[in-house]
Amino acid sequence: HLRGASGAGVAAAGADGAVGTAVRVAAVPRKINEALARLARGKAGGPWEIVAGQFRFVLDEADGGTLWLVSTSGLRCRRRPACLDEDQALQDGIPYFLVDDEFAAALKAEEQRIAGLQRRFGGGDTETTPSGESLVSSPSLRTPADRLNNERIPEEFFKYHEIGAQMMGFYRDEIMPCM
Repeated sequence: HLRGASGAGVAAAGADGAVGTAVRVAAVPRKINEALARLARGKAGGPWEIVAGQFRFVLDEADGGTLWLVSTSGLRCRRRPACLDEDQALQDGIPYFLVDDEFAAALKAEEQRIAGLQRRFGGGDTETTPSGESLVSSPSLRTPADRLNNERIPEEFFKYHEIGAQMMGFYRDEIMPCM
């Protein structure tokens, strides 16, 4: 149940009281979801949130404007996405302070180096198998001159593609469900 802030103030407010009651009624699902969000995973109701349903209330003016939830129907719930709480992430992480111009220049130089390797050796093309697994093509020696000179593809270029595939998987599995 919910009590009015001033007890009889809800009943005495007339039309404004109806608006105040409507605001209080609309807040109930949000407050339930906030309470569920505070529960740890593994606790009853912990990983769930209400997404739809009907709530039936009774306003008890004799009890100082208490709003009673008397029934619910058609509730639809879903598992809450396992999103990182931004405040917690900031507390857990170590802040890094970068000089923007230097960082931007280093990033641009590395992007140009990787783009050159990409043009020379290829790789990185993604393909999804019927089972839903993402495959990434490997870089290879593309030109006869590279093959004749026994050129080697830099190991970090293979690592670049491997990490890129892992990052895309993380984005698909962890970030997209939170949006």
